Amino acid sequence: MKTFLVLLMLSSVLAGCVTKPARYSIGGSESLTFEQAAAALVDESFPTDGKFGLDQPTRILHAVPSSYPGEARRAGIQGRVLVEMEVDERGNVARTTIIGEAPKLLADAAVGALTQWKFRPHTYRGAPVKVRLRQPITFKLDPPDDPAPLTR
Repeated sequence: MKTFLVLLMLSSVLAGCVTKPARYSIGGSESLTFEQAAAALVDESFPTDGKFGLDQPTRILHAVPSSYPGEARRAGIQGRVLVEMEVDERGNVARTTIIGEAPKLLADAAVGALTQWKFRPHTYRGAPVKVRLRQPITFKLDPPDDPAPLTR
């Protein structure tokens, strides 16, 4: 009995070592490797010959620039905000999430602008699908164009 348990445990361990690579599905597509799935979602040079059902990637149709919040400008706050957004089947920004840490004033301004963006949605086998994208927005204070002359 002891030998049987040892063999059972050994076969379980060995079975765990010989696993098949994970496969992924994009919108119910045929099974893809991680590399194929990632390329299909982010790489615009990925073949769109219909093999995986991918027709066209998401494209920005209308982008609204984010305005620098006056309070942040006066306080000298600057930085980069990374926003993850979900683009729905109609090309609208349905949901946003701030990735990492960012000053609240800048994050609010970035989200306010991005929610007004309009996209041509990603299509899979001819049908528009939801996608998640990440968009960095940088807020940088520029020096004045014509600095005041130095006086003594």
